[in-house]
Amino acid sequence: MERNSNIEILRIIAMLMIVVGHLYKFLNVVYDLPSGIDSFAITNAGVDIFVLISGLFGIKPTINKFVNLWLVTIFYSLLAAIIGIIVLDMPLYKLLTSFIKVASIIYSPYWFLITYFALMLFVPMINTILKQDKRTLLLYLIIFLFVDCIFQTMSKGFYGLTFFGGALFHFIALYTLARVITLWNIRLKTIYSVLFYIIVLVATISAKYICDNYIGFDKFVYFGSDTSPFIVLQSVALVLFFKSLCPMSLKGINKIASVVFAVYCFHTHNIMLLLIERTLNTDIFRNNLNNHIILFLYILFLGICIYILAIIIEYLRRIYSNQVDEFVTRYIKKAINSINI
Repeated sequence: MERNSNIEILRIIAMLMIVVGHLYKFLNVVYDLPSGIDSFAITNAGVDIFVLISGLFGIKPTINKFVNLWLVTIFYSLLAAIIGIIVLDMPLYKLLTSFIKVASIIYSPYWFLITYFALMLFVPMINTILKQDKRTLLLYLIIFLFVDCIFQTMSKGFYGLTFFGGALFHFIALYTLARVITLWNIRLKTIYSVLFYIIVLVATISAKYICDNYIGFDKFVYFGSDTSPFIVLQSVALVLFFKSLCPMSLKGINKIASVVFAVYCFHTHNIMLLLIERTLNTDIFRNNLNNHIILFLYILFLGICIYILAIIIEYLRRIYSNQVDEFVTRYIKKAINSINI
């Protein structure tokens, strides 16, 4: 599938959804609020959209890609450590421990990155499945999605966001689904994809409200989970909507979309989350907890500020770190080749 700016716009929006969703999550933690439908019903589709977009284009696992993603996390871990020393007055040993965990990958707090690395390793297996005839492939896909969306959602996401847990299975299911959408050229007319999204969104909110207030089923069904059928269908609807638009090629949009992963690394590091919690624990948010519209606007503004700051930092990083990235990549390739010999 040829890249076009419609999908890149969706990538940009998906990252903003992730940032805003995280801000709502930490607002609930700071003020001990029950998690509300305003935080999950719209924003939780962000992670699934990212994986679906990877499936639309297809992943080509290379050493360069592994190393580049790893170096980005290393940089933002160092940046977080500097901020921790200057702003939060954190002890050095805690910062070193945090940095070592990120560098090790396996113990990294970046669960999405760990799972995405694992997905890249499974891509050859997925490509083998995709070579099956349509009937067999459809059967595989139905089994994947049933186990993923029904079993894991009914277990309320207790599988854990870990390398060996359900997150990896979820990514494989979504990636396979997106590859099928591309290979079979599945499309919806724009108006139908909009209606699809609205219906799923209304169904999500209605099901959550009924279960919470009348059935008491919320303890068993985690509607806000990334594996929830409602969230998956929202993600698919948005992907089909942007796929249905006339293809565009906007260099500025494509350039911004190419650096949005840095926004994730920047704002989800443990040290940065402490700073975000401190920001949320201020009068401007505390005084508007009952005014959902104003609160949403403040959270959206904070999310956009974090987004813009991260993009600026990433552009500067790329200007000054290209030679370092190339050197590390060459060194790792040489080490791997020596092992193969």
